[in-house]
Amino acid sequence: MMSTQNKKSESDKLISAAKVGDVLEVTAALRAGADRETRDPARNDFSALHWSSNKGHTDVVIKLLNVGVNVDARENRGRSALHSSCFQGYEKIARLLIGRGAIIDAVDKEEFTPLMAASQEGHYKLVWLLIEHGAKIGLKDKIGMTSISYASMKGNNSVIKLLAFHGANINLKDNDGWQPIHEAASNDHHLTVEALIQLEADINCKDKMGYTPLWMASEKGHDKVVKILLENKANVEIKETQGNTALSIASTNGHAATAHMLLTHGSCANSANYLGATPLFLASQEGRDDLVTLLILYGANIDAITNKGETSLLTACDKGNLSTATLLIEDGANPHASDKNGNTPLKIAIKKGNRELIYLLENPPLNRLQSLCLVQGDPGLHKEINCPTSVKSTSSASAGTSNLECVVCMDPRTSTVMTMPCRHAVTCQKCMDDMEERGDSRCPLCRTKIDQRIPIFIN
Repeated sequence: MMSTQNKKSESDKLISAAKVGDVLEVTAALRAGADRETRDPARNDFSALHWSSNKGHTDVVIKLLNVGVNVDARENRGRSALHSSCFQGYEKIARLLIGRGAIIDAVDKEEFTPLMAASQEGHYKLVWLLIEHGAKIGLKDKIGMTSISYASMKGNNSVIKLLAFHGANINLKDNDGWQPIHEAASNDHHLTVEALIQLEADINCKDKMGYTPLWMASEKGHDKVVKILLENKANVEIKETQGNTALSIASTNGHAATAHMLLTHGSCANSANYLGATPLFLASQEGRDDLVTLLILYGANIDAITNKGETSLLTACDKGNLSTATLLIEDGANPHASDKNGNTPLKIAIKKGNRELIYLLENPPLNRLQSLCLVQGDPGLHKEINCPTSVKSTSSASAGTSNLECVVCMDPRTSTVMTMPCRHAVTCQKCMDDMEERGDSRCPLCRTKIDQRIPIFIN
């Protein structure tokens, strides 16, 4: 009778031989009395069948099956040899295991099936084999994901189409409310997003946090995904549970190209979340200077306030974002605006001990209109900046602008000089038309709302 020590030695040889695919050594170990169900504690309690299935050693698998190993033996995560072969893409081994009675829909401790494994790894032929042998396509694991969810997460388009052809629900939600299109968008699989849209996935679906595929793609700056979603009419104004739009999160995270696409597809630059924070406020808070410039160009209200009365300039100062604060002041932000607690940007800078910001706020640079007026040698208009004049003084102000350039496109103006009701000579006819087409009802310099009842003077 073989001693326990000798049996363990032969069992260890069996595991080692199965791992490397040495069928002769496997045979010798079995003949010498190795335990055919022995486990490898160094690898999740793999059996010899697990190892050979995982490594693609077909001859060893056949040998082990012929000596009667348990085809459905589980390692410590609850996975069978069929799981292993499906993860690795060994179709022939999977076919052998199924032929010997392996459970098609075996679930591990997370209720993860072989079909989920094959779908996740993009093994088309294995997916087909499992479906052919009755695998259930709609099964969910413990987090509510299905085979098509895993295929979408990894961007396996051919598998997605195969599963959909066999009846997979492309709009089925997991425990967090994610649908397959969420998985694809979040993981930057733009072609998968496109494929799912063609299969009639819900493009504006929300998860439990209110996140849409567009919101998720915008959060991460996945511009190819954003482009496809926008081309397919994704709603740019849907808000998540905190009131943030896709533009809000793109601005927060500094994705300028994403934000530009959203703005050109109608996203509102002044859409505030439930705390009253606009995209400009969020970009200023994070010091995203390129976003600040872009949002102002698209009509963001530079002095919009949050529920606490905070402006973009105030939060930029609070966070110590010097370059952002400079940009905002140059674009006309009010450096004296206070929040509900009476804090001004200067008071904040003093509290923080930020000398550079203190100097900036005590010696603010000229804003863009002031700079333009000085270059053109018009001190009279310089004095009137941000101070709307009476109708009586309008004619002189208008007359003094005949040699100015358009401050939007900087093209010389002749007979198309436009003067806003706030008395700022600002644009040529083309830029005025562009503003109207965008629905921008504020002066791009001082952000004063344009009251259509006051005439716009044309020189």
